[in-house]
Amino acid sequence: MKISIFYKILLLSVLLGALLSLTDCANIQPPSGGPKDSIPPSVIDAMPLDMTRNFAGEEIQIAFSEWPDRNKVVQNISISPPITMGYSWSGTKLSVEFLDTLKSNTTYSFLLGTEYTDLKGNKPDSAFAVTFSTGEKIDTGKIDGMLYGEKIEGTFIYGYRKDNKNIDTLNPENVIAEFKTQVGTNGAFTLRALPDGEFRLIAVKSDFKDNLFHPASDFFGTTANDFVVKNGVSENAKIKFGQYPNIAPNQIVSSELYQNKFLSIIFQKAFFNKSDLSEIKEYFGLYDSTSGKNIEFSAIFLDSTISGKLFFQLADSLSLQNDLTLQVRKDSLIKDTSDVWLQKGNYVFVSRVNKNDFSFSQNYIPLKDSIRKIMYDHSFTFTFNMPIQLDSSAKYFDFIRLTDSSMVDFEVVKENPNSIIILPKAELLSESWYRLKFNESLVKNVFSHQLKDTTVKFDFQTGDWRTYPAVSGMLLDKSGYGKLVLQLISNDGKDVYQTDKYTDGKWKFERVKPGKYHLETFCDENMNGKYDCGLAFPYVPAEKFKIFKNEIEVKDRWDIENVMLLFDE
Repeated sequence: MKISIFYKILLLSVLLGALLSLTDCANIQPPSGGPKDSIPPSVIDAMPLDMTRNFAGEEIQIAFSEWPDRNKVVQNISISPPITMGYSWSGTKLSVEFLDTLKSNTTYSFLLGTEYTDLKGNKPDSAFAVTFSTGEKIDTGKIDGMLYGEKIEGTFIYGYRKDNKNIDTLNPENVIAEFKTQVGTNGAFTLRALPDGEFRLIAVKSDFKDNLFHPASDFFGTTANDFVVKNGVSENAKIKFGQYPNIAPNQIVSSELYQNKFLSIIFQKAFFNKSDLSEIKEYFGLYDSTSGKNIEFSAIFLDSTISGKLFFQLADSLSLQNDLTLQVRKDSLIKDTSDVWLQKGNYVFVSRVNKNDFSFSQNYIPLKDSIRKIMYDHSFTFTFNMPIQLDSSAKYFDFIRLTDSSMVDFEVVKENPNSIIILPKAELLSESWYRLKFNESLVKNVFSHQLKDTTVKFDFQTGDWRTYPAVSGMLLDKSGYGKLVLQLISNDGKDVYQTDKYTDGKWKFERVKPGKYHLETFCDENMNGKYDCGLAFPYVPAEKFKIFKNEIEVKDRWDIENVMLLFDE
């Protein structure tokens, strides 16, 4: 059969159209298959070159080592001073067009952060930056540094110039930093394109993309001192960061009324239960603004060692739905877990919820029956929901070593109004079974109410620490730094040994569990026994610290001695 030329042309046209249609619909992406890709993306070429002077171009061109997630790349681009930019792609190459006119004789710092990925989800190891100037002069100053903490990747380092502003009024919650960079997975960073001058640095990890600090949700850290850039050079910076403390004044969020006897005022933040609040109850008042009467109460207390519920034992009945006021007549009466005192003033709330029961009970026991691997220096804390009173003649506990039925000598200490601690006077023996019996019925609260008539027992076994060695050494430059805290921390962070006791600079950790460790030290300026990362506003510098790089491997029966440390080097 012969096919006419007309039909041949028609068939060829249909095939060509189908081929073009397939080409137009294709999704341009790298070839699939092969082994799993774990190589991080990187920038392999860029124009202009870093430190270019007299730049007169209208765009920056970037070439990637592989196909990136384009949207994430664009989200991680910034430039300082800020200008409007547009973006266009060609394969793995990106053109960043300046939509505003660049200022003359100005140094610009272009930054591609670390939170973009390739198409397999791999993030870059470090940020990419290009510095260029539209004039002959270019600011070449930089501050190199290291950030320490958990999940540090993606954290921004913000730099604020101090000598051209009133730094005391600078609030990073509403002021964008003039300079910034982003930290990679290894914690290293470089703040670039700095003029000579004095700078303040903070680290911020935020879910927001507005280049501001959000104290309610962000991780934060700062340095122990500010930095001077002179002739382009500065000392290195180091920052430890963590969850930002809630330093806002405490506020009432709700209240609960129990049997018209106890009013519980619930605060946003918990308080430390350090002292008997009933001894200072004259500094507190309750006022019913609906009826215009003061509300009498006989006691005030917290219901645990740490609690946000402030209880009042009422002498008068109280009506629900009335507008009430808690009067705090003096500052510094009770401190919350963020180390902030409850402020003097009036706190307005409404009594809304009526609860059925609030009776004297135990709300924390220190161990479960038949638990194992208790350490030699273990103490045992029992906590109650009301303040308790102790009778020195009462036999609350029996403490027995089951192996030979010998009695364990101990003392009972009232740690705070609601807690008692059992402290063995001698170290517990290794790999031994013990029994602690508690006669609950002998415990009375401050209102002379007793617990139910019962005795509970806890059997437990101690661990085997006989092969655990000691780690010791000397801090050579301890003098002049106040209270230096030294920590021996396992590489997985689960075991931490801490001391601030030195004899002529000598220190020692006894019975260290075998494993791999490193040493850290910090200057405990506020004497709270923990490292403080500083505050953003009003600004408080961080405590000075040092992380020693050498790893210490602790092995059974092998004491480690003469570990020499320099805090300031």
